[in-house]
Parts: sequence; structure tokens; C-alpha cells
Amino acid sequence: METSYENILCTRLEKSDFAWVTKEYKPPRRQFINFNESEDILNSAPVTAVIEQLSGGDVERMRKLKKNGEEILKELCHTKQLHWVRWTGLVLSKLLRRLYNAVYVNPEGIENLRNISGSTPVVLLPTHRSYADFLVISYIMFHYNLPLPAIAAGMDFKGMAGVGELLRNCGAFFIRRSFGTDKLYWTIVSEYMKSQLIENGTLEFFIEGTRSRSGTFLSPKFGLVSVITEAFSAGRVFDAAFVPVSVSYDRVLEETLFARETEGTMKPQESTSGLLKALSTLKENYGNIFITIGNPIYSSQHIPRLPGNPAGNRETAERLAETCINALVDLTPVPLFSLVSVQFTTSMVSQASYIQLLHTVNELSDLVVGQHSRITQKPSLSTLKDCLTVHKNLVRVCNGTVSIKEPDQGESTTLNLQMLQIYTNQALHRLAAPATAVLSVLLASADEDDIIEEDMNPVLDQSSLVEQYYSALRLVLTPEMPALPVNFRDGIQQYQTKPLWTEQQRGTCSVNRSTVTILLIRLLYPVLKVYSCIVHVLLSQKCNTECDVIQTVRNLGDKYWYRHYFRNLSSQSNFLKKLKKDNVIVFDKGCRVKNGAVLEETLNFLNKCLATMKNFDCDIQSGCLQQTVLCHSKL
Repeated sequence: METSYENILCTRLEKSDFAWVTKEYKPPRRQFINFNESEDILNSAPVTAVIEQLSGGDVERMRKLKKNGEEILKELCHTKQLHWVRWTGLVLSKLLRRLYNAVYVNPEGIENLRNISGSTPVVLLPTHRSYADFLVISYIMFHYNLPLPAIAAGMDFKGMAGVGELLRNCGAFFIRRSFGTDKLYWTIVSEYMKSQLIENGTLEFFIEGTRSRSGTFLSPKFGLVSVITEAFSAGRVFDAAFVPVSVSYDRVLEETLFARETEGTMKPQESTSGLLKALSTLKENYGNIFITIGNPIYSSQHIPRLPGNPAGNRETAERLAETCINALVDLTPVPLFSLVSVQFTTSMVSQASYIQLLHTVNELSDLVVGQHSRITQKPSLSTLKDCLTVHKNLVRVCNGTVSIKEPDQGESTTLNLQMLQIYTNQALHRLAAPATAVLSVLLASADEDDIIEEDMNPVLDQSSLVEQYYSALRLVLTPEMPALPVNFRDGIQQYQTKPLWTEQQRGTCSVNRSTVTILLIRLLYPVLKVYSCIVHVLLSQKCNTECDVIQTVRNLGDKYWYRHYFRNLSSQSNFLKKLKKDNVIVFDKGCRVKNGAVLEETLNFLNKCLATMKNFDCDIQSGCLQQTVLCHSKL
């Protein structure tokens, strides 16, 4: 179903920024409070039990723990005051008008949110692509007279002079990013969040945990979700509505910073001076923001009442977190420029004509729309020109030809390609599944040549070779593409409006060698190539540390046009984490291979994938050929 949006910057033209922030603010009144609003966190049963456990009955130790608890709570709590919200809103309103053409919000989502606010505790779960996310969410909540959320923020902001207190006064409470085995800290955080859910009525936190530097969806973190599921299971709230909120940017404010971090530059420490310096340089046009609010996911429909069962609570929290991240994936539109970026990040050719580019974008757009998803702007020469203008720092247009700009002097030679890859990755949640499905069919074709036709299973049969290859690819690609559907059937069922293959005589399946299928294959090829190099380096056992492995692989990529993939440290780290999690390798006193047989098997599989892709796209570094390759996968 097509989603309609309204531009809230446009709807406010009749009012000045000052008149807007001083308007009467009347959110829906809460009707679900049946607890003491001034609940004492430190004297709550869970915190008291932890203090008694850690103190071992020692009175002096108990006193110190209570003192520590008071300091934790002081560090943690927000001090939300409406006048601070108003003045911050005034500054934010002027910044939004300066940087963006429009801030689009879906009215249907607002109405759904309004209908449950005040009657049910709400947990907002936005995507996290920029530091601007939580400010934008509070901005639209104020604009529509909805309850302002209490926001879980990282401790990084607390240390910023002036900014930390400003955010605290606007409803942010600060959580340490890591607290190890500090049971007292976690218990106090948990109790504080439960009290906020009960008293404030609206919570907000990022289910991905941190900003996605790569532009892809990150695997969900279920720690804070488990706090809410525990409150529901114990009967402290009668229900809770998890509301997914997609925040999509035409151009991300931190794009250059993210690209540098991806290539290994240390993340700069957050500071007020750094923020002011950054704001002073923001003079370009960053396009539009699209905010899409999804349907509520109710805890009562997903969580059984399991008081006193922490293991059961963990399992339900994990399942609910997966449900919420999948809802965000389905909700998030694909930015038009992401489809433009695919053209440049899947080819060694650094330029394309307007007509060629529009053709590619239209082909990819048809594939995305065929999945009942959305593009932020309908492709046309006009919208293409607009989005290229927004990204004039990355591409230039001259005489009808679009080309990649060279990075500024002193920057990495692959910096602009890395930024383009970030935007390409924002389309992966819609392109990864069909790409993996196409490669699965291609892989199955080679094996089925020697199978008697009567013994061949239909492609959609769970036991088919295609399904097996899809499952194997999904396991390999999960670190980079966590949003991949679980099985092949789910991966292809939405692509009927834009066939990736056609049925031939006697039941064979023909993969169409077209612009789309070649681009899909080229999306996967560099990822799998990097993975194969990692496995090869590990098997050589010549590297002592994880850093040695990454640096060695990085050096191997200098000869390839897609060398920016080899410089993507997060991609390599994610794959190495998977191998460590699967107990294939360990990094203790050096790099040690624990299961060489699995690594060998993985390398053979990756090499087969790469060879199959080369066979399909004979010149993987050039333009696509309008031909058809027969794949003997029985339909």
C-alpha cells in the first residue's frame, strides 16, 4: 500500500518559529497509571535484593553500595522541563529549515500513535542513522501534540559541556555503553526504565544500539527490550506498544565521518567545540527527511506472563527484538540516491550518462516497488537531477554525464567510493534477498547438470538444491546483511512483478542476464571476495592478531576496482566475529584456527560462488550484456 506523507516544515509556514515553540502543548492525558508516580528506585525490591546479595550481609558494604546506587541514579536520570524543550525546539526548527527542503511524516502513523498514547505505554524504536534521529523524533512529537519520550542516550553526550545538561533537560537519560558484570548498575537502569514507562508513558531507544556507520541494518540488541518484557511478564504494566519508526535521510550529516571510520580512522571524541565547529560548516542542502511510523507491536500478543523466569524472558525478548527489526526493515523506504549509488559501486566505470543512469534507477526501482516497498522519490529526470544536486559533494554532472568526484586532497583515495557504498547499503534491505536468490539459482545449475531430470525437485521445494544454497549463502552473508529472509521461498515470493528468471521448456529456469541481475550479482561479488581473502589469510596462519589479518586482507585489495570493500573494517570485523562465535577461530595468544575443516569448506564454497558469478558476468568489471544464461534449476 502506498504511504502518504505531509511536509511539516511546509504546514508551519503560517507560523513563525517562535510562535510555533510557544504554542499550547496538550498531549493526551495518561489513563493507565495505577502505580505510585514517585516510586523510589533505590528502595525497590529488585535493587534491595541485589544490594543484600552483593553486600553479603555486611552493614558497611551495604552502606557503600547504597551510596554507589545514589550516584548511579544521579548520573542516569533525566530532568525534563517543557521550557527547555521549547527553546531547544526553536534552535532545531531553524536548523531544519536551513539544512533540509522538507521533513515528511506519514499522517496515518501519527494517528495510530495518537490513538494509543495515554491509554497504553509506548516504546518508540527509531532506526539509527544519525545523531539527529532522537532530536527529530522529539520535534515531531511536540509538533503533533504527542507525549515527549524519555530517551535512552549514550554516555558520550553527558560529557559535552552544556549539551549534556541540555539533552537531560529535554528528556534524555544517560546509559553507559558497557557495564560488564556490574549487577547493581544494570538493576538500577532496569528499574528506572520501568518506572519511566509507567510514569512518563513514552520511552525511546535505538534497538540497533548504535548508529549504523555502513548504512545497513544492524542486528538488534535485546537488552533494553528485555527490560520492557520483564515489566510486562511481572505484571507491572498491563501492556506495552512497541512502535517502529523509520527515519530516512536523503543525505546523512555524518557521511564523511562514517566513511573515515569505516576505513579505520578513530572516531573523534564528542565535544561541544566539535559540535559547534560542525554546525558552522553545515551550509549545504541535505535534501529531505522521511519519517515513517509503523503499526504498534503489542507485548501482550508476543510475550507470555513469565514472572521469575529470566531464561524465558531472554528468549521472548530476543524474538520480540527480531520482530521489531523486521518491522523496521519493511517500513524503511529506499532513498532514490541509493539506487544511483548502486550504478557506481558495482562497476569500475566511474561515470554514466543521464539516460543510462535513469534506466538503471528505473530497473532497480521496479524491483523495489515489486516488493511492495517504497522509493523516497519516483525516478524521473527531474528527481534524478535534484538528488544529484543534493550529493554534489560526491558526483558531478557535465554535458549530460554523471561522474564520481575525486576526494579532497589529503583524504583517502577511496573515501568518496566509501560514502557511495554507505548509500548503496541503504538499499540492501531490498536488494540483498533477490541477489542471494539469483546466486542460489546459478549455483544450483552447475550441480543439477548431472542429476537425472526425474529426480530433480521443484525450485520452491524446501529440499531443493536452490534452497540449500540459499541457506548456505544466508549463513555466510548474515554479518553483512542481517535482514535477509530466512529461506529461499521468502526471498523470492515478492518479486513476481519484475522477473529475475523465466521458465523454459521441460521445467528449466533461465536467469535473465539483464541490467538488474548483473547489478545484483555485483552487489554480492566484492563481499564474498573479501570473505574468501579473509579465510585464505586465516588458513595461511601467518597473522598473529586480528589487526594483522585485517591489514593483510586490506593490502590484498589494492589491485581491485572494488578496493574500497577491502578497506571496510566493519565488514571484515563482522565476518571475523561470526567465525569466532561459531568457534572456528580464536584470538587469545595470537590467531589460532580451531576448526580448519570448516574454514576449508567455507573457502571452497566461497570460491565456487565467485567462479559462478564470473561465469554469469563474463567481464565482472564492465557493463552488462543483454543475454540470457540457462540455469537447469527445475521450477
